[in-house]
Amino acid sequence: MRYNSKENYCSSSPDVILGVNINRGCYLHDRHYRNERDVRFTRKKADQLLRDYIYKDLANSNQDFQIRSPREWKLKKYILFKSSSKILIQFRKNIAFPVSRIYYYTVRVFGEKHYV
Repeated sequence: MRYNSKENYCSSSPDVILGVNINRGCYLHDRHYRNERDVRFTRKKADQLLRDYIYKDLANSNQDFQIRSPREWKLKKYILFKSSSKILIQFRKNIAFPVSRIYYYTVRVFGEKHYV
């Protein structure tokens, strides 16, 4: 299975955080969870991989800052707020560390049943 940037690999969680697509990290994380790798990571290592991708993506992105609806409404996610403000983009970069850790701990707590 090859990576497709248009796919939603973060099926149980947001695939976009504050305007940044984190699909690549979710794709790699899922491959380890489903044992689709020649050298498979432990569950903890796979979760750390996802955490690190989220941090890197949030810390390095210059995409517009966005706040989206938490759920899909009529099969479409709505953008509730969007801004190209440098202050908000910098704010997202500044909170990349705590956001990636919150995501990581949430996956650690709720993801165990998905690890094959």
